[in-house]
Amino acid sequence: MGEITMDLRLVFKIPDSGLTINGLIQGLKKSSPELHGTIISTLMKAIEEQIIEQKLSQEPQRYRANGHQSKPRKLRSSLGTISYRFAQLVDRKENRTFASPWLKSFPFLPMTILWRKPPKGP
Repeated sequence: MGEITMDLRLVFKIPDSGLTINGLIQGLKKSSPELHGTIISTLMKAIEEQIIEQKLSQEPQRYRANGHQSKPRKLRSSLGTISYRFAQLVDRKENRTFASPWLKSFPFLPMTILWRKPPKGP
């Protein structure tokens, strides 16, 4: 099991007077989706970098890093919606570019619920 360390720096604007505990809690609740989104996307990026590094070191002649997708993907979860641009690799053997190599590396994929399109209405 690997370990990822994140150093987070949070900046909150706090009024000079009139701050109550309820106001502080309300402010944290409002910023919660943004905090969760930042944490999730940072973790995804770290995992993606590790997996790409492994692929490149295993077969350096076959794969080449090729930036990120041009359009960010919207990922919906119970923690909120985040935008994420997946990294791309070029497979020189098959002469094609593919994105999100790390999705195939996860042994669990109940996360596919996040990628499904919402059901169409009547």
